[in-house]
Amino acid sequence: MSKPHAKDPVIVRWTLTVLALAALGLFIVLPLAAVFVQAFEKGWQAYRDTILQPETVSAIELSLLALAISVPMNTLFGLAAAWAITKFQFIGKNVLTSSCDCPAASTACRCEPSYPGPIDAAPLQPT
Repeated sequence: MSKPHAKDPVIVRWTLTVLALAALGLFIVLPLAAVFVQAFEKGWQAYRDTILQPETVSAIELSLLALAISVPMNTLFGLAAAWAITKFQFIGKNVLTSSCDCPAASTACRCEPSYPGPIDAAPLQPT
């Protein structure tokens, strides 16, 4: 009994694998490496001092609080929406399905302004 992937030529399988790994490196590994290089360019001491600042600790605590609230709520509402969409026929089902799909589709299109991070010492200057 042959496997389904055995129908494709070896060169096609290798080419697609290399392209997928290249895309993974380009869109995930490279930006992540750039973040770490910039974060640690002034050394571990500067990074540690920045992380231990009261403003940074407060921001991390606020982020964790938002996470603790939003993840269970998203899970609850997501499960309820999935159950309703799959089990029932109702007016507005397409709207509910689209409202579930739109946030995932729009995050790739969102551009956020760049600003100096906590390690950069220069404040924003009005132009």
